[in-house]
Amino acid sequence: MKAIALLLFLPFLSFAQDIPKKDQLKAKRITANAITLFNEGQSSNAYMLLKQAVAIDPNNGNAFYWLANTEFDLRSYFYAQEHMQKAITQLGSGLNADDLYLAVQIELSLGQLQSANQLIERAKKMLNSNKNFQALGFDLLEKQCLYALQEQQKGIGNQRILLGGALNTKYDEYGPILSADGLTLYFTSRNPDAKGANLNPDDQRFFEDIYQAQRDPLSDTLWMRIYTNDELLNTEGFDALSYVSADQKMALGTLNTTASKEGENKTMLTQSSDIFELSTELAGSWDDKRLITEIPGLNTSYFDGSPTKTDTIWIDEFTYVEELYFVSDRNSEKYATEIYCAKKINGIWQAEVKALPQGINTEGRETTPYVTPDGKFLFFASDGHAGMGGYDLFMCKRNGAEWSAPINLGAKINTTLDDTHLQLGTQYATWASVSDIDGLFSYNLFFAPIGILQTEGLK
Repeated sequence: MKAIALLLFLPFLSFAQDIPKKDQLKAKRITANAITLFNEGQSSNAYMLLKQAVAIDPNNGNAFYWLANTEFDLRSYFYAQEHMQKAITQLGSGLNADDLYLAVQIELSLGQLQSANQLIERAKKMLNSNKNFQALGFDLLEKQCLYALQEQQKGIGNQRILLGGALNTKYDEYGPILSADGLTLYFTSRNPDAKGANLNPDDQRFFEDIYQAQRDPLSDTLWMRIYTNDELLNTEGFDALSYVSADQKMALGTLNTTASKEGENKTMLTQSSDIFELSTELAGSWDDKRLITEIPGLNTSYFDGSPTKTDTIWIDEFTYVEELYFVSDRNSEKYATEIYCAKKINGIWQAEVKALPQGINTEGRETTPYVTPDGKFLFFASDGHAGMGGYDLFMCKRNGAEWSAPINLGAKINTTLDDTHLQLGTQYATWASVSDIDGLFSYNLFFAPIGILQTEGLK
């Protein structure tokens, strides 16, 4: 579908329809109800009301703004762009910073970098204050836009390859993990086949389930779903996998049963999102699933999830360590989500978990960490560091006991939409990106040869 250009600086004539007063008032009431629903996380219901509002009063710029807002939240970016253009036209001199902020987000998401940059300049003139420009978040959008333009000017193109073929649907698929032998693919999906077919009341999307697939023996690019482990892997809550050991005998993931009907297995009930462990004696055929209880400071009443871990690493002849990294919102009064580390020294988990320092963590959201087995590299997604837009993927290198400053993985991997869940296999890097397949935007599975990272010592 072709993007509709956003013409902001050309003069235009407005031939507004004459809308009866009662219809104007009705559209305002519907819009107010829709805003309440949107703020409660009910974007789909808000969308239906806003479609009514703009049909009743096509001169209502505020209704078009909120319609574009809901469409942006639902990842219907082309329609969001179209309706934001109408909002700007109808609002005229009533246009404010919030309107421009959404317009920039939409243009940046669709890779319309020049028009996004023009909107940012317009916001600078409107706000007339660097302090306000920064406080409202335009400075980060400007950095994202400039970074994406720089990558574009270098001629760097994205090199991702769709992974899994028909495994990708109009629903979200993410968290791809390739087994060491490259024959088994684990991933997470939110679709109507989810166990219990439950909808999350917060975002009105289906709950998460873990999926397993095997490579088609007749094709290197085709994968076939297997259902052997479904009953153990998935509850009626949220189930997501983020780590599988090289021998496929141990795995880690995130479980949340607070909004589900789960009740038959009391040992799997969670306070929020908690971290679980899978184990087995036979590679890839899971026997046991349990919540982790032995690590101090892990699995609190806050969100704790997206775990990844190192192998056992010998520091010297007397000391060996193992590190488990995860995401938590326990410090949400200051920051959104942060990456934490739990450390095991000589077989004993330490008394507290520690957040990684600011500079890696930001006031934004850091998520989906992956640490290499040797503990030398840490990858994660963030919307708080300057990138190309949405979540970008970053890498830190181990410098002694510290991590380096994050390095953006660049346009070969990142896009102007969300890019998350990077993992490394023996030959390939895998990750998830929001992408347009037949006009529908959702998280999909991607891969590329591991050499795309061009990092010495990576394994």
